[in-house]
Amino acid sequence: MSGFTISDIPSQIGKRAIVTGANSGLGYETVLALANAGADVILAARSEKKGSEALAKIRALSPQAKVRLELLDLSSFASVADFSGRLNAEGQPLDMLINNAGVMALRQRQTTGDGFEMQLASTISATTR
Repeated sequence: MSGFTISDIPSQIGKRAIVTGANSGLGYETVLALANAGADVILAARSEKKGSEALAKIRALSPQAKVRLELLDLSSFASVADFSGRLNAEGQPLDMLINNAGVMALRQRQTTGDGFEMQLASTISATTR
């Protein structure tokens, strides 16, 4: 889509979004853009410290933003189940799920507590729960 910019995003007022891996990079920028377009955005991050720092930066840039931090470690089925349970209990529909989180270029093979290879764990957890 040639020439598309953030200013071309239509109003997202009344929409609810979850962005994984949202404390930095593309995930952070996606949260900021959706919040500026009026969406109610859940900044899903594995690290409370990094997530809180990203949330503070977004709130400083966009005080009107409807954005909140929720902890989510996609390499853990228990964390995914807890996260989805909390959100389901709220009883609000979800309009957008931006699956941005991932792990890349690990120096050596690692597995998660659930026994999956770390590189693939976020994809497995995000699609099976």
